[in-house]
Amino acid sequence: MYTCNLRWYTSVSLLLMLVFFAGATSAQQPNTLDSCSVSWNTTTTLKIENNHDTYIDVYWMNYQCKEQLYSTIPPGGTLIQPTFVSHPWRIRENGSGKILKQVTPTTSATKVIAVHDDCSAGYSDPTQLEIYNNTGSSVDIYWKDYKCRERYYLTLRAGKKQLLYTFATHPWRIRKTGSGAILKDIQISSTKYTRVAVSDSAKYNRANDTSYYQTHLVYVLPSDRVNEQLDRNGAITTSVAAAQKWLDQRSAGQRLQIDTYGGALDTSFIRLDKTDAEMIQEAVKKYGNAAFLREVIESELHARGFNEDGTLYVAYYGGSSPYACGGASHPPDGPQGNVVALYLWGEPPGAIPCHNNAFAADENSPGYWEFSLIHEVFHALGAVANPASPLIPDQCAPNSTNSGHVFDSPTDLMYAGVEPWRPSVLDFGNDDYFNHGNPYCSDIARSVFLRPAAASPEVPPGWQ
Repeated sequence: MYTCNLRWYTSVSLLLMLVFFAGATSAQQPNTLDSCSVSWNTTTTLKIENNHDTYIDVYWMNYQCKEQLYSTIPPGGTLIQPTFVSHPWRIRENGSGKILKQVTPTTSATKVIAVHDDCSAGYSDPTQLEIYNNTGSSVDIYWKDYKCRERYYLTLRAGKKQLLYTFATHPWRIRKTGSGAILKDIQISSTKYTRVAVSDSAKYNRANDTSYYQTHLVYVLPSDRVNEQLDRNGAITTSVAAAQKWLDQRSAGQRLQIDTYGGALDTSFIRLDKTDAEMIQEAVKKYGNAAFLREVIESELHARGFNEDGTLYVAYYGGSSPYACGGASHPPDGPQGNVVALYLWGEPPGAIPCHNNAFAADENSPGYWEFSLIHEVFHALGAVANPASPLIPDQCAPNSTNSGHVFDSPTDLMYAGVEPWRPSVLDFGNDDYFNHGNPYCSDIARSVFLRPAAASPEVPPGWQ
């Protein structure tokens, strides 16, 4: 358990990723590891159209089965390539090297090849895919075959999961039963066991734009709570923008490394099986106290695949808490974990309800929830070091309390005490947790979860 009660307005607390599509005369062949050119008896022509959103590299598979680069095609570009029947060609994404397509012409007629990224193209790398249905209704699962056609596989009922044996990277598509609306496209890039989930939002833990260490946002709802569409109506997006701007202005230009997709904030959505009351009951049952709600939320996220290495999850929890408005892990001497939670409908004792605080209206007006986001994330990154004894100041954080906060100024982001919390400063005096300059003590300014990165970035205590 680690919760924050800060007096503000309220209390805080499956073979290769390939794509196949061809015209009426097009012939295609799955990618194999022994693709080689064999003869040069019959000439033909390939017309390769780049419908991918990045540059693509075109390779000839020579007589020694080696790739030989022939051309690079820009997005929207076309290549006319003379070749021979039976000569394989492989197309890779420029930069990443990801295989998008492989084709071997079998006749002398011109082959038109449109390169996309959502078709199967091989069967030599078996893997397993586990799909969780977190929507409120049944979904239909389709396999995308070697000609980009959807092949119905099964229907998965609400709240159920299904283990599929497939290949990397055979694509899969999930549609809502009845309406046919696309809920998720799944691309697998390795033979590593993969867990994905389908939610009411089409966005769910998608491929990342950014680096290994980052923060991923999740809008989490108990089964009986109303979906306020916070992940879609701009509330979370604007709130995060305001929090980031506040941090940027007080840290000489640093911001949290937050997960994006296509350049936009990537916020996932989960509808839990448990009701609001059942979540609190679970905390009491497992840990003896409702204050451990964060740990229950973390377990729910982990069970749905939200437990990637190098990722810190922020749960905007649309349920209640009788204890606080937020909770976080606090390594190394507090609770461990990779989830922090904001209890949007919390009702801490002796304080006004958490939902009385509004999200920021624009990026220039941060308020309670914006400060809470940074506050809780900083806890999870290790702030503030606890003293060995309440009577002995910590050598790395001289103003630390015994609960991961500081006491020297109510204007400090990490303050907790009897005075109202009025955060306007990042580490008052720069002597406890941020930019203090002591190389022997943990410093959030050097965290790998901030960008731009420090010269010698640090992982949080207990992370790898």
